[in-house]
Amino acid sequence: ACLKAFLAADGSAAAAASIGGEPAGGRMAVALSLAKLCFKAGDKREALVMLESVIASFVGSDKGDRSGKSECCAEDGEEAYHLAGWVSVHADDHSGAYEVWLRGAAACGAACAPLQRQAAKRVCWDTPLREDAAA
Repeated sequence: ACLKAFLAADGSAAAAASIGGEPAGGRMAVALSLAKLCFKAGDKREALVMLESVIASFVGSDKGDRSGKSECCAEDGEEAYHLAGWVSVHADDHSGAYEVWLRGAAACGAACAPLQRQAAKRVCWDTPLREDAAA
């Protein structure tokens, strides 16, 4: 309960100061860690809730920030999209996983090679096979 309250707190500098001076982006690292723990414990639904929370913070932040100073830096956003896809795969939702990876590739751009690879796989699967290639 304390972790969830911590994660729900305002990510402003004032809120960060109230928790021992931790940078606002530190909340996202905790959320990612909590999502990983939920996933390892078999709670895929809760893991996805945590990851979607990180993704929502990433979408609303400076996506190019690699300094860790914004609420959700680029690395945390990329990791959240990547992990959310794999959580979906393990929940037997492969289509959902590729949808997450496509959204991630669009949001993160070329800077995140793993998301670009997964998105390319989806595009490959969605492309109809040519008649001459079937032989």
